Amino acid sequence: MSCKKLMCKYKLNDKSITRKWLKINHPDKGGTIKSDDFNKILECYKNDEFCNLAPPTNNEKHQKNKSTKYPKYKSTFRATRAKIFSCMRKTANFSKIVGYHKFDKSIYDPNKLNLELVDASPKMIQLLNNIKELDAQDEINHGHKFKHFIFSDVKEGGYGAKIIASAFQANGYNNIIKAKKGQKQKPKLYLDLQNSNYKNFALLCSNTIFDATFNEKIKREVLKTFNERPGNINGKNVRLIIFDSGFKEGIDLFDVKYVHIFEPSLTIADLKQTIGRATRTCGQKGLPFQENIGWPLYVYNYYLTVPEIVSSSLYTNKALLYDEEEPRDEDVVLFKNMEKYNDATLNYSTFDKAMNSLSEQLYNLAPMLAVDYELTQNIHNVSDLNNEFMDNEYYLMGGVNKGVAKYKSYSPLVKNNEKYKSYSPPPKTNNKSKFFKIDYIKCQGKCGKKNTKDIPIGINFMIHVYKKYKHPTKLLSVNKSNKRQALCDYMKNLNNKYCSQLNFEWAKRYTKIPDIIENTKNIETMKDELDALELEINEDTDAGNKIYPIILYKGKKDKQSITLSNRSNSSSNKSSRKQKFSRFNFTKMRDYIKKTYYVKEFVWDKIVVENKCLPNANANANANANANQANQIEFNPTQKFIAHYFTPDSPYKGLLLWHSVGTGKTCTGVATATTSFEKQGYSILWVTRTTLKSDVWKNIFDQICHTIILDEVKKGLIIPNNINERKKLLSKSWLEPMSYKQFSNLLAGKNKIYDILLERNGPNDILKKTLIIIDEAHKLYGGDLKASERPDTEVMENLISNSYKVSGYDSCKLLIMTATPFTDSPLELFSLINLFIEHESDKITTNKEEFKKQYMTSENILSTNGVKLLANKLTGLISYLNREKDPTQFAQPIMINVPILMTHVENEELRDIVFLNTKINKVADIVEEQIVVLKEKIKNMKTEYKTEKATLTKSKSSYSKEEFTKLNDNLKVLLKNIKDLEEELNKYKNTKYDSETKIKELKEKVKQIKHSLLQEYILYTKCGHLNYKNNKTNSTRKSYKLIK
Repeated sequence: MSCKKLMCKYKLNDKSITRKWLKINHPDKGGTIKSDDFNKILECYKNDEFCNLAPPTNNEKHQKNKSTKYPKYKSTFRATRAKIFSCMRKTANFSKIVGYHKFDKSIYDPNKLNLELVDASPKMIQLLNNIKELDAQDEINHGHKFKHFIFSDVKEGGYGAKIIASAFQANGYNNIIKAKKGQKQKPKLYLDLQNSNYKNFALLCSNTIFDATFNEKIKREVLKTFNERPGNINGKNVRLIIFDSGFKEGIDLFDVKYVHIFEPSLTIADLKQTIGRATRTCGQKGLPFQENIGWPLYVYNYYLTVPEIVSSSLYTNKALLYDEEEPRDEDVVLFKNMEKYNDATLNYSTFDKAMNSLSEQLYNLAPMLAVDYELTQNIHNVSDLNNEFMDNEYYLMGGVNKGVAKYKSYSPLVKNNEKYKSYSPPPKTNNKSKFFKIDYIKCQGKCGKKNTKDIPIGINFMIHVYKKYKHPTKLLSVNKSNKRQALCDYMKNLNNKYCSQLNFEWAKRYTKIPDIIENTKNIETMKDELDALELEINEDTDAGNKIYPIILYKGKKDKQSITLSNRSNSSSNKSSRKQKFSRFNFTKMRDYIKKTYYVKEFVWDKIVVENKCLPNANANANANANANQANQIEFNPTQKFIAHYFTPDSPYKGLLLWHSVGTGKTCTGVATATTSFEKQGYSILWVTRTTLKSDVWKNIFDQICHTIILDEVKKGLIIPNNINERKKLLSKSWLEPMSYKQFSNLLAGKNKIYDILLERNGPNDILKKTLIIIDEAHKLYGGDLKASERPDTEVMENLISNSYKVSGYDSCKLLIMTATPFTDSPLELFSLINLFIEHESDKITTNKEEFKKQYMTSENILSTNGVKLLANKLTGLISYLNREKDPTQFAQPIMINVPILMTHVENEELRDIVFLNTKINKVADIVEEQIVVLKEKIKNMKTEYKTEKATLTKSKSSYSKEEFTKLNDNLKVLLKNIKDLEEELNKYKNTKYDSETKIKELKEKVKQIKHSLLQEYILYTKCGHLNYKNNKTNSTRKSYKLIK
């Protein structure tokens, strides 16, 4: 039924009436309208087709959009860019979600969803296939499957984790999150583990499901079930966990073997934070420890790539794309010089390219700018598995083309492996090929005798797939001398499915990496096998690898001691540490650390790859021994160094502990506070997340990081079990740990701890002689705290600054701890550092434009002079410890790029019809005109022939023999001409029939495209910021819909 008929049936005459009708009759609201009618009406509503209102013509649309292309006001301009950014991100995730795609709706239809996945989300298809293939390999190699963690950064409107969950449910996986409700009650979520068959998955998403939201209780239950040891090490109860960016923090995932990142991370901090969920201390101890490697963690990064036919034809407004101040009615190519869809998306974001580059550089420079650089080199200057196998560090997938080191991806053509002995290494592939980077075999493209950009695969791979899917063997035997050409011709026939099979197998090669790493004992052989795959996607320069002279300075060695091994922690070293020292510049500080602290007590040993997460064999040997003795902790070298370096006598007002997850930051804070500050009468004020307050007590009384209590325990003190009795062991220096908001209230004079400090220190400086320890400090300026937790940083900064001015040497001191000192912007790091700096003129600017001007080059990287300035300003203020590369206790991420081609309209003629609305029946009209002309011509010639013949017959006797013969020959020529024209007419009639058939087929294809979920078409119609141009015909059509 047409839109007009259907809309008139329900008396839907305009947009307002239809909107109200849709709300009332929505299936989720109990509507009883047939689902087909409801979905059709929804489609008509979106296309502005109503009973009494004809849709606007193309010219009307064009005129309307042309005048509203660039928003008049800057606020509207910003909002428009934000909408475009959101729309592009969602389209890359899943082109368009409709009601029957949602697993928590009554109209959920898994069969329809699966049919539409191919167009709507090729990444989803790749994700499902990868997991299926990895699971099959693990079943062969290990006899069981392993756990997967799937993360999506998108979380709006049912996109992201929720739609991924729908796809998994549609493909036979069981969602353990269910909902129940009693009479007059809101639905409540609960866990249903009845089907413990290794096919269960858990979901944590920011959207509502079953009209209920995820609370802290259900989150804890999900994580407890997923992390259960030993019951769920291999995922018997829950094998997959899916969540979005609303659940990045406060989550630990154990025994995960595979991570799947469904969108490119927007910043390197986001990427590290996501992977960090699955790289906790001994987080993989339930999995096999691989000799000389440890626990590999395979991280698959999925990202969309743009085909050339799309990148050359979609245009957008230049001012909107580049966030220009002045309105400009000028169009530019959206995907210019870009293979990655996300590159264009980021142009509409609030992320600054210079800041993204700075983020990566700071992660690279942090160890070298730290005060303890010389002491930690043995655990930082080691090659991780990415460097070992993949030639790259952590990198951003998508995003600006900065900071992406040379990296490799993989094909199943492997040598030196029994499982792949039928293969041989493919020829070197053209790594500058656009389609090779896109990672797609264009079967209709140019084949060539060797690999081409259209068909970047070798003959061995082509034969393997041909045989695997049992295509006719005769083809190969007949064409022995030119098999490649024969197979190229064969793949052009889409009916035999060989083309789709090639692409499917080609895309699966990423799953071969774990198989190679786990089945090859020798690392060099392993490298060779991975190298044989030779799939280099990008050769962008790495901004983070720029070398700056100042950071290469190693410090002067103590002439009295040649090597670390023969230096003892002598009395001369101890006395030099007790002496007050002055502020140093960068090089002087290196000299001081080398001379004073470069002894075994403070220097990390070189890493030996061994499993340090094995249970202690003697753990039960002394079950009746003093429990306190078992809890005495052995401080690591950095904990010892911090406790001796950062004291009340330090000339620096604070220290940032930039220490990775699992390094014992809380213990370091307790040890530092009790080694010197508590003994010198400082108040100890601990600020942390509400949920982490109990960790402070654990590190004081259970691990016994409190050095004073530790000494007493060694003398025989028994620590009581009751927490109130335990607290009595503390001196009055220790104040109750508090949240960030409570800290703000304290500074504003609103709680009882303020009264305690006021009594101790007086009103002029309540923070006098107070050590303020702030855990998870990135939350101070990161902006992701709830309103109930958010601190007032301005009040905090003012009172800290006041303490410096009023109390001088006896002012407050700060110990700030975080694994990620910045989240949204790298300038957050300098906001934290500035808390330690007494004079305003010495602070590092946190104004983005000022920072770029002072410290960066026009290429958006730190200048040599900028690094020198920063190094001197940061001297003595940062301790850096990152154990991510320590394979003895931490899983080692192996980053694997998975490029997937966005779905698009491939046929050029169809593209013009779909995007330009060109008339399909143009050829038929021309043919019809010719048929009419020919018919008239034939008619006239037949009349002429009839007249001439009658005249000749009637007057035959009056002509001579020669005259008659001549006239008769003329008649024969005329008759032949008539027959020729009739043949031509028949050809035109056939052409008309063929044309009409073709037109019918084209119309059907156009209809299918316009009703499909192809990502390119949805991007064009939904996001509303694009226009289409066929550069060959110079035809253009604009589609500015959203920009109003």
